[in-house]
Amino acid sequence: MVNGKSVGLGIVSGYMQIYSVMRTVRILLNHEVRAYPFLLFVSLGLVHSPAFAQCDAVTEQAENADGSSLQLVVQYCDEAIERDIRVSYRATADESYTQLFHLVQDAEEAPMGGAALRDLDGDGLHELETRGMCGAGPNCEGAIYRLTSERDALFEFFASGYADLIMVDEFLVESGRASCCSWEYHVYLPRSNSEPVQASDFVYAMAVGIDVGSDTDNDVTCTFTDSQNQVVVPSNPNLLALCSHYGPDYILATPESTTL
Repeated sequence: MVNGKSVGLGIVSGYMQIYSVMRTVRILLNHEVRAYPFLLFVSLGLVHSPAFAQCDAVTEQAENADGSSLQLVVQYCDEAIERDIRVSYRATADESYTQLFHLVQDAEEAPMGGAALRDLDGDGLHELETRGMCGAGPNCEGAIYRLTSERDALFEFFASGYADLIMVDEFLVESGRASCCSWEYHVYLPRSNSEPVQASDFVYAMAVGIDVGSDTDNDVTCTFTDSQNQVVVPSNPNLLALCSHYGPDYILATPESTTL
C-alpha cells in the first residue's frame, strides 16, 4: 500500500506512458479531499448550444442480495471540462438514498472511460468500477471501490491498469495485452473484502503467447511465475483456465521444463 491507496502491478505500466500526461484529479471521498493521479469518465456526446450549457445525467441502480441498493449518477455539462460521479446507498427500498462517494474528473484528460456497478466476486454485493485513460490497445486504468462494513462509505479496493478484471475462486486476476501475440495476467490473493489489495498480495504472473515463428501444431505456451520470478505450477488448478486465452491447446511450462 502506498500513501494509503491500494496498489496493483499494472498491466498498463509496461506498455503505455500515460501517467506523465495526466492532471491531478480531485476526489471527494467521505468529505475528505485527496489528490489522485488518475480516473476518468464516459463521454455522453451531447449537442452543444452556443447560448446555454447543456447538461445530462446517466443513472444506474443495482440491487444487492440483502435488499440494499447502490445508485450511480454520472453528470456531464458540455460547457464544462469535468464529469461529476456520485454513488449513493440505501439499506432498504423504503429509505432514501444517502450519498457515499463523489468523484470529479477532468474530461479533457480522460475523454474515454466510464463507470459501472458490478458484482465482481458474485457475493451479491455490488462494487463501483471506474475506467480511465487507455493505451492504443485494450489496456485501461481502472479501480474497484467497495462498501465499507459499516456501509457508510466506499473505499478503494484495487487500482491498476488492465483490459479485464475477474475473480477465479479466491484470487483476483487482472489481464492485459502484452504484445501483438501475448497476454499477461497478474494474480492476487486478497486478504479480505474489507481491506485494500496490496502489492504484497501478489501471487503469480502468467504470460500466454503464440510463437509466430513456430512450425509445430501447438505454438501456444503458458508460463506462471511466482513473486520470486520462478516458474511454478499454480496451487489452484482452476487458474489454469487462464491459459486458454488462445484456445484449449497450449503447452504449460513447468519448473522441470523451463530454466529462466
